[in-house]
Amino acid sequence: NQVTKSTDAGALIPTIVVEKIIEKAKSLGTILSLVTKTNFPGGVKIPVSQARPTTTWVAEGAGSDKQKLSIQDVVFAYYKLRCAVAMTFEVANLSLDIFEAHFIQVVSEAMVEALEQAIINGSGSGQPKGILKETPNAGQALEVAADGKLDYALLCEAEGALPDAYEPDSVWLMSKKTFMQFVGMVDADGQPIARVNYGLGGKPERYLLGRPVAINSYMPDYKPTVEADTIFAAIFRMKDYDLNYAAQMVIKTYEDNDTDDTVTKAILLADGGALSDAQRERLCGDIRDDARWLIGLVENLLSVTRLDDGDVELARSPELVSDVLADALRHVSRAAEAHRISVSLDDEFLMASMDGRLIVQVVVNLLNNAVAYTPAGSSIRVAACRQRTVAGDRVVVSVA
Repeated sequence: NQVTKSTDAGALIPTIVVEKIIEKAKSLGTILSLVTKTNFPGGVKIPVSQARPTTTWVAEGAGSDKQKLSIQDVVFAYYKLRCAVAMTFEVANLSLDIFEAHFIQVVSEAMVEALEQAIINGSGSGQPKGILKETPNAGQALEVAADGKLDYALLCEAEGALPDAYEPDSVWLMSKKTFMQFVGMVDADGQPIARVNYGLGGKPERYLLGRPVAINSYMPDYKPTVEADTIFAAIFRMKDYDLNYAAQMVIKTYEDNDTDDTVTKAILLADGGALSDAQRERLCGDIRDDARWLIGLVENLLSVTRLDDGDVELARSPELVSDVLADALRHVSRAAEAHRISVSLDDEFLMASMDGRLIVQVVVNLLNNAVAYTPAGSSIRVAACRQRTVAGDRVVVSVA
């Protein structure tokens, strides 16, 4: 444990120190902005489709084979990333406010750097699993002999190994020094294979065989000779990597009562890994569905408020009860996975006139209450049946 003392703070007092800190600050954030980010709770099983259905052309009056939808679970862990820096009471009072603000910013940048390091080559143990730790499919790992060299033919072979489905949005990953070894190389027509656009977008933009290059300092530079197998470049579709924040970054400042030191710390919980197309699309679909559901929930709450005031009319229409219940089950809390929920209908095609959106919310509320106030593993039964009364037929829905 180390603490910044007043003897270390001599350079902190002059205004010029701000400029010096900015000059030394690393250029970060080249990888983090490219990956997919989610906010699922850690340790919760998230069902995702394992395979895409296929479609076939059929003749008039003919059918096609029925397909089984295989479901997998994705479980994100919650690894803690923490950075804490301490200053003595004397330094905290001597330092300028502007230094303190930048000091906190530098701590945050250190967190970003750690995340990007994990995205590229994290071990998956105590930290997210990195892209380079994934096992490539057969034919998609190209080797260069220990005494080999980089050339145009090698790049063409790497591009040829990339499946067509991954062609859009994929980028090269490599260090700047590795990229610079391609500068000056030309193709069969004498055209440069490596290009740099200077100034566009406020920073250099690099391309290799027309594909964007994400420069990073987390991969080793290519060297003519190596002592062990080394991955020095890769082509990857960055949106296929999911960085899940179980808890977003927070920055806290507190005082150590024993030493009077001021401690500033940044903390977050995260996990990550490469997902298949089906897994990524299902997760993104869940996020879209949850967002739409939240919007609908707010609208429903406003409608209930207006209903209490007598300012709104119910939007009644014939609804299939099974569809309404299925919609409600899709939006019940994830804690319901620990319970056994069954649905019972006395008629598969049971219809009723209702405001579907409001009834879905009512059923969701009943189910969430049942989940919250029953032990894990309990059975919850949702039933719907037709009742005949003097006033006419009605449908009764119960949760028990």
